[in-house]
Amino acid sequence: MICKPAKSVALALFITQLVACIPLSTSAQTAADKQPASQEKPLKLRTDEVIVDAVVLDKKNHAVSDLATDDFELYEDGVKQKITSFRFESLASTSQTLPSGANATPGGPRTINLISLVFDAQTDRDGSIRARKAALDYIANGIGPNDYVAVFGIDLGLMILAPYTNDKVAIKQAVEAFTSRESKKYLAVAAETRRALESLVEPLSDAKKVGLAETLTSVDLDTPPPALEGARDPSSGINPTQVTLAAISLSGLRILRVFERYEREFQGYRDVDALLAIINGLKTVRAARKVMLLFSEGFAVTPAVTERYKSVISAANTTGLTIYALDIAGLRILNPNEQTMVERDASSIQRIRNQNPELVSGGVSAIGRTEDVARLNAVSTLDELSEETGGYAIKNTNDMSEGLKRILDEIGNHYVMTYQPANANYDGKFRRINLKVVRTGDFKVRARRGSYALRTLDDSPVMAHEVPLLERANSASAVNDFPFHLQAFHFRGTNTARQVALYAEFPVSALKFDTDDKLKTFSSKFAILVLVKNGANEIVRKLGQEFTLRGPLSQIEDIKKRPQLFSRITVLAPGQYTLEAVARDSVAGKASVARIPFEVPPASEDSFRISSVVMSRGVNPLTEDQKKQPAHPLYLEGQAYFVPNVEETFSLARDKNVLVHFDVYVPKGSAAKVNATLTFLKGGSVFTQAGGPLPDGDATGRITYSTSFGSENFPSGEYDLRVTASDGTRRASSTAHFKIAP
Repeated sequence: MICKPAKSVALALFITQLVACIPLSTSAQTAADKQPASQEKPLKLRTDEVIVDAVVLDKKNHAVSDLATDDFELYEDGVKQKITSFRFESLASTSQTLPSGANATPGGPRTINLISLVFDAQTDRDGSIRARKAALDYIANGIGPNDYVAVFGIDLGLMILAPYTNDKVAIKQAVEAFTSRESKKYLAVAAETRRALESLVEPLSDAKKVGLAETLTSVDLDTPPPALEGARDPSSGINPTQVTLAAISLSGLRILRVFERYEREFQGYRDVDALLAIINGLKTVRAARKVMLLFSEGFAVTPAVTERYKSVISAANTTGLTIYALDIAGLRILNPNEQTMVERDASSIQRIRNQNPELVSGGVSAIGRTEDVARLNAVSTLDELSEETGGYAIKNTNDMSEGLKRILDEIGNHYVMTYQPANANYDGKFRRINLKVVRTGDFKVRARRGSYALRTLDDSPVMAHEVPLLERANSASAVNDFPFHLQAFHFRGTNTARQVALYAEFPVSALKFDTDDKLKTFSSKFAILVLVKNGANEIVRKLGQEFTLRGPLSQIEDIKKRPQLFSRITVLAPGQYTLEAVARDSVAGKASVARIPFEVPPASEDSFRISSVVMSRGVNPLTEDQKKQPAHPLYLEGQAYFVPNVEETFSLARDKNVLVHFDVYVPKGSAAKVNATLTFLKGGSVFTQAGGPLPDGDATGRITYSTSFGSENFPSGEYDLRVTASDGTRRASSTAHFKIAP
């Protein structure tokens, strides 16, 4: 029989009817994944060599330049590796690559050195002066003929004040522009006010400081500071008026302390994201040495920022960049650990009192607060960044000249060696690198300590939260913890590539939810990672994000009924690809993996083409935010979002219509009318078909068409839909698969 379309109308009318009549949400399904996870072959790399920069110092901290390959032993995860190439880089003369067993002779860089001067604006005038003096000393005495230097500033955002250049005048002007700004007067006033408030606490005993720390950083305003509790006793001799005034003053300090908790998180994100951007931008640049001089007083790493912070270290090691931090706070009279220790003790008391350490109070749980307090010492961040990337930090001094000389000596004199990992499975796991000097003597070695073993054609760094997802993707286990589905749809792009929409979906009910009965809220956290691999099994796109779901407890059951849809738009060249994705419950640790093959057809603008066929249960009105976003191929007429049925399943009991959407692209200037035939196949045989003329295209030659069919016309089973478009002389077709369930 011939099944007529339930509606086959112009696009604008179609949207109006669907928005008004078709349900906007879809229920979560429990069908098993179409393609279970399986063991993938190791990633094929463009190059499988790992580069290790190393500085070797004697007991007087002088660079050692006469070591040979056999004087080193290099280990990856405890397994000895064969050093395949080896050389010593020196600014004094030319470099030389040596065979195994040969001595390294001094040599100059074969290529340029890239030096990034990064200035953090979060400092006082004295800190700016110290940063400027050290940077100008470096410009005057440290820049070599092969050094290209860029100047970056981190304030509310990341600024580049000078691109990589060896023009000393331009570099100097950029440094002075950022560090010579006059201090804002209100900063001095605010600092003086803060000192006055802190003076109320200084005379107290350690026990009372702990008590104040416990209350000053809490938002439970009904709890009085322990130091003032004696005012409740009339016989105590304490003047209640003075106590009240003291409490009022301490409330100002409490406001500052509470704000600092949020400010630390903001500053951490700001600094971490800026460093990631700089490091990631250098990933594909080949240079003899990549170095960052970080002028900063440090920044706190709160639990929310921890994973991104770890990614900075991983990205730096993968890129081959060494970080040297210069603490521009200078000689610190106050121990930066003092406040950390006081608040740590206060946090311990809170955990003892609180029988449920995971209960969120004042925006943070007792466990979270302990982790937060442990990272209050911003100076330790500078130490870790430097040491984990093969550098070191200059700190606790007002004169950085000696430390800067040591850095310049290391930049100009270092060993470069490569090895081919014995473990050829690049599964994204962190691999620890250990370089030893076996020659007799007292030597100190500084080298990068490892990185995540993932090499891709995509420039994005491996984020810390992506590691467990990569491990699951490379696991031999084919067991999925919950249903997980993928789809890839291609649309018009450029003359050499097509726009591709990637979708992943799983039921929200699969997640573990934490609830706070006091605040009447729920929360859950999950992460999704999508990998696009080409025919050579190389990762050409790595897309993903970690998400947090929060909301009123009264809505949790409705939320659980919805599918979680993840989507990204990218551009891919024509070819065969594999879409691989992992979804993971960050709280419970459960995860699922899915893989599908897909093809991106030729993209020539002069040819007659058709997009993917997209099937849907319904369309959603565009939100105000979506209307402001760049054009999406499934945002129809700027009115509605044609939401793909990623699961490819329609239910006769739930879905009244089977919606179909596709685009046809005709060469510019073509006046030929285009017809389309929609053929439904069941078991390889034609089940039904429909067809007719398509509307005229727009000014770019794009014809957008949507229609719907009543689901009652399709008995339960598996179907393929083949859409064929023709202008009389040229044809193009595209196919979609779907299932009708009871």
